[in-house]
Amino acid sequence: AASHFELIDTLHRKTREESAYRTVQLDLHVNLYRVVMTQNLWHTRTLTYLVALMLILFLSEFCFLYPVRKVGDLINMATTINYASRRNYLAQALSYFTRELVLDDGFARNNKYQTASAIDFLVNELEKSDLAVRIGGNVGAIRITKGANDHSELHN
Repeated sequence: AASHFELIDTLHRKTREESAYRTVQLDLHVNLYRVVMTQNLWHTRTLTYLVALMLILFLSEFCFLYPVRKVGDLINMATTINYASRRNYLAQALSYFTRELVLDDGFARNNKYQTASAIDFLVNELEKSDLAVRIGGNVGAIRITKGANDHSELHN
């Protein structure tokens, strides 16, 4: 049987071998980490992904919040364009009826009184449409919430 001192000596030798093994293993781990980090490309690092995710979050918020302030203009745009076209039509009709009234050549389908009442009606409609397009307001059942003067100072 082995003596007590021999057992202690064997234990110390095994402990020294294990600590040397652990030291080698730790050195190997540190060296491997250094090599991997020097070979690690920028697009595979965690920081790159965090920066990209933050940029995506910022752009998503910006793309949502920036157009929200333009929603009122976008809702109103079709009606404004419709009444701007209506102004053009009314100006053309007014020119036509005024020409008919001035010429009075007998070829018109309407008499002078009908043409004069049509001109009066067109002038009133043109004024309403023009005011609605420029400053907003009601034209019949249609409401224009923002006029063109609110969109641009150079409009009129």
